[in-house]
Order: sequence, then C-alpha cells, then structure tokens
Amino acid sequence: MLTADGMKMMCNCYASGLRKCSCGAVKDGVLVNGASLHIPVLMKDSATPQTRKELTMMTDAEIKSMRDSVRGMSVTQAAALPIFDNVRGLRACGMPAPEYYAMLYGATPASQAPNREAAQSRSYRDQMIEDMRNAYLEKPGSEAA
Repeated sequence: MLTADGMKMMCNCYASGLRKCSCGAVKDGVLVNGASLHIPVLMKDSATPQTRKELTMMTDAEIKSMRDSVRGMSVTQAAALPIFDNVRGLRACGMPAPEYYAMLYGATPASQAPNREAAQSRSYRDQMIEDMRNAYLEKPGSEAA
C-alpha cells in the first residue's frame, strides 16, 4: 500500500501488519529515494496496574492501621478506602454508609476541612478575645485608690 503524500511516497505495509514491504518503497531492505515509512508505535507503560487489596485478604493489623489513618483525612478520601467496601452502596443515617463510617473513624467532613482563611479567622477571633479579657488591666486610672 503506497500512498502519495505531496511529493513523498509513504509505505503503510508495516502498519497493516505485513512483515515485508509489498508496495515497492523498500527494496532489498533499503528505502527507495523519496519514500518514507509509516510505522505506528504504541506506547505502553510496562508497569503492572496496581490492584487494590480486598478487605477479606487483609490482616487485622492492616485493617486497624487503615482505620487509624482515616483520622484527619477528608471524608471523600477516606470513603474510598477498601475498609469501607463491605458497606459501599448502602446508606446510614441519611448519608452514604462509607462516608458515615469514615466520619465515625475521625475523617473530617468537607464543610469542616481546615483551610487558611478559617484558621486566620479563628486566630483573629482568639486574639480579640484575649485583648478584651486583659483590657481592664491596662486602662489608666482604674487602680483602686
């Protein structure tokens, strides 16, 4: 299969699965002047896909360590862990069961996830309360006579 691409000839024989060029662009293993080869390359990662370990295949220590790691995670991250596979698709207390049980193990709800603005606001509030608490001590003329 020889195709003309402008003035160049392009050989697609190898792309269609043939081992030898049958269109004449390659003669005796040498590319003819003005011809080019079109050989598709499939790029693959050689790494094997990482499979999740099923809950039934985990030891008690692995389950306990995974439950301990839930504390402080966001609910959505924690609910995706394999320890909640046995309740996936169920609902508990009006919410998806994996999210509910993740919150029981200490996951942080999305609305309560700490962020910079909230932390700064709490800091300003705490400083204001501290200033008000000590304000009467610094007022001139408030000493007992």
